Amino acid sequence: KDREGVGIVTTVKGCGSTIESWVHYHLHIGFLHLYIFVDDECDDVLQYIHVFDPDHVSIILNNEELQQKQSTNILYPSLSPYIADEVQARQQLNAETSLHLAAERGLKWMVHIDADELFYCQNESLMDHFAFLEHRNVGLFTYCNYEAVPEKTDISDYFVETTLFRKHFSHIKLSPTAYNRINYWKQKRNHEQFFIAYDNGKSAVRVIDNVVPDGVHSFKLPDGCGLNIEKNIIDVRNLELDQITNTSTCILHYVACGFKWWYNKYKILDIFPNSWYGGKMPIQACFHLDSRDIYMRGDVDKMKQFYYSSIVLDDSQEIVQQIDSGVCVRINDVCEIILEKYPEKRNYNDEYTEYTNFNPGQNVLVDNPEQPEHTNNLTLDKMWMVSSLVREYQ
Repeated sequence: KDREGVGIVTTVKGCGSTIESWVHYHLHIGFLHLYIFVDDECDDVLQYIHVFDPDHVSIILNNEELQQKQSTNILYPSLSPYIADEVQARQQLNAETSLHLAAERGLKWMVHIDADELFYCQNESLMDHFAFLEHRNVGLFTYCNYEAVPEKTDISDYFVETTLFRKHFSHIKLSPTAYNRINYWKQKRNHEQFFIAYDNGKSAVRVIDNVVPDGVHSFKLPDGCGLNIEKNIIDVRNLELDQITNTSTCILHYVACGFKWWYNKYKILDIFPNSWYGGKMPIQACFHLDSRDIYMRGDVDKMKQFYYSSIVLDDSQEIVQQIDSGVCVRINDVCEIILEKYPEKRNYNDEYTEYTNFNPGQNVLVDNPEQPEHTNNLTLDKMWMVSSLVREYQ
């Protein structure tokens, strides 16, 4: 039997009832199966996902049984030293495991995204999109990501309550107006970041033998498989013009949408070093490290001030300018799909959460010196200019 259909793999922790929206949306648009790896087997997310049909949703707990099963994975020898401390190591092993499960189920494609991300087809159906890739003999496709912009501090379900997005810089048409609106974001926070998280996209891959994750953003096809690698993200740090394909399908990243979600994220992460994988991958000075540092000081008022000033956009005039310039876009159909299933989420508010100051105690950053700023000469302005020229003359 020929393989058919598309699956998703994700690793979840602390996402609460938003997982209902995540599951419903992806099944609604046509994904056949979702593999949800629960990083903490005591996570209350289980109460929300156990209601879904196991024919379409697999729930896999991070326990001894899973760890034993993953010990035979191709990536296990290289990632095993980091499994306990690095969620990205666990995510990669989970993605590799999901590929084995997808092969057994007969799926043809697998997408790897997080529980705060949605796969979004703007002008085509999911099936038409993957048929387009198959027609081009694509085996690996990397999608640009848009980043959600919260317009208020208190948010319960970000998939319903957040509809404004910053476009990826390579999808913004070069103009003086757009330049000014991009600078608005760069001046709004430290380190001149336009996006507060990653900007190198997420990927889908064919389910074939010996394909493995290549980090959490991509996969590695086996040598000699005869399949093409394409993308709709123009990354001048890895400019491969022959791989660029024009499709509007993208990843919507709802990063830190709502103070409680930002707070819970850094509460879960707690103190963490300035590098990943035991110092092998230094983390440059960025919003992520700033968030860790402000959280670890334990002053809730300062946390809220930092969150509001860095992330929230509630100026109606600025919102109009951001949209008119092409830097931001309003996407409403996602929340409409979710509200058809969960109409109560339209006016839903969590019970009041009281945040109290805490003493960080021994959790101080004595061994974490201040990180240097980015030293890459490819600034956002340069990358935007080059990517715009590439898209214009492609």
